[in-house]
Amino acid sequence: MADETTDSKPLSETLPDAPEATPAKQSVHSFKYDILTALGETKKYAKLKMKFTKQELESEALIREELRIEDLSKRIQEQNE
Repeated sequence: MADETTDSKPLSETLPDAPEATPAKQSVHSFKYDILTALGETKKYAKLKMKFTKQELESEALIREELRIEDLSKRIQEQNE
């Protein structure tokens, strides 16, 4: 085999030029995320807030149901007297 190192160019000249600096990727956010961040909320806290609101509505519904049952119970007791 022939000696390739003497016939060839230096290694730095044979390698293709490396890109200067790759531009930073712009992160892609959804429209909803942009709205939430505009309101000062992050996605994590928005999800927690939605979960809390759902639980709060369920709790209020149970309280209303309990009050309705108590009122019904009182009316039945009055009718039986």
